[in-house]
Amino acid sequence: MANLGKTKKLSINLVGVTANYLNVALLDSLPKDELDYDDPNLEIQKLYGLEPLSIISNQNADALGIEVGKEFIVRADKGLHSRQWILKASKLVSRFPGMYIRNLPSIKQQEAVISIPLFMKLSGKINIREPVMHTALFKYRKYSPEAAKRVTEKLSSSIISNRFDYQIWSYHSFEEGVEANSMVLRLVFLSITILVMFLCFFSLSSAMSANIFEQSKEIAVLRSIGLTNKRIEHLYIYEAFVLVMSSSFSGAIIGFAVSSTMTAQRSIFTSTPFSFYFPWDIMITVVAIAMICAFLSSYLPSRGILKNSISQIARMG
Repeated sequence: MANLGKTKKLSINLVGVTANYLNVALLDSLPKDELDYDDPNLEIQKLYGLEPLSIISNQNADALGIEVGKEFIVRADKGLHSRQWILKASKLVSRFPGMYIRNLPSIKQQEAVISIPLFMKLSGKINIREPVMHTALFKYRKYSPEAAKRVTEKLSSSIISNRFDYQIWSYHSFEEGVEANSMVLRLVFLSITILVMFLCFFSLSSAMSANIFEQSKEIAVLRSIGLTNKRIEHLYIYEAFVLVMSSSFSGAIIGFAVSSTMTAQRSIFTSTPFSFYFPWDIMITVVAIAMICAFLSSYLPSRGILKNSISQIARMG
């Protein structure tokens, strides 16, 4: 791939796709601001017009100084023979489903999308009705494990009968595996959270016990002016609740800010869509355990002091 003056050259892979390619491709990686998300096949259907068009990456376009509607040269080498063609940039994209198209300097040899007829001409194939197929994508109308098994068996028997090397990959099976691994990781993190909260309970209990014993004279004064034991217990329980809830939510906010920043940074570096998941199950677990810890760490020490008489409480300080 080169500009018209051949002053700048790049090595690319040409990929021919059918006009309905995006009907079965995963559109999650399709930039909404670069292609029509309602009908993304419109850009691919343009490749099947009279002009030899191609969809290329922004990175290759910037390297060669190509803009939309500008022409460039593509040379396809096959042994000692080579074919040269002048194409026109139909669309510049930062990423494309199923293609090595990324705005990453580490990906040197990116791909360019063209139509099947143009691909056959560049590859030197005469019979366009028998193209050389590298990948075929299928989309289920209604997915079920039984239907997937039947389709896999039929495809395998058909390919084996033609003596082709093949590999069948199922997105649904891959997704189920990812979901299973994610569930295991969530359970591990949840177990670690419970263990850490259990350890924090001892720290909170010692701090609240020391705080209550230091304020024994104040407790004696409150008792002497008529404040009931339950009211004093409620005061310390409220204090513990304020401490643990403020700590839980401030930690959640800080963690959310840090993790979202790291996720956005990874999205920029890898040129992938930004997606963020907030672990509500862990957050609810933390809040629930924190409330239990706040109650026990304040109720037990205050209850132990308030069992004594006012004079005994005053001498404790």
